[in-house]
Amino acid sequence: MNALLIITSDAFATRQQIQDHLNTVKEITYWYSCLPHCIFCTSMLTAAQLAKQLEEQFGHSKGRRFLVMRANADRQGRLPAEAWHLLNNPDSPKMK
Repeated sequence: MNALLIITSDAFATRQQIQDHLNTVKEITYWYSCLPHCIFCTSMLTAAQLAKQLEEQFGHSKGRRFLVMRANADRQGRLPAEAWHLLNNPDSPKMK
């Protein structure tokens, strides 16, 4: 079982829309939300699999950003280069 974190921008979808969708995904066993743009969930899906489902459901275009990541290091999403650099280089997060 994976503990996953979904983080979205305002433009991606509303929290209620995402929660309603998660209720229809049989592989999501539990979700909990306590932050405006974050939803925690448990699932046998990987971060990549859940990200693909969210993108298929809500689409993607410039400015519609989201991130799905496992509690350790499994992560997938659409972020600017600076964000990926920070995630991949926590010891030196500033872009050169």
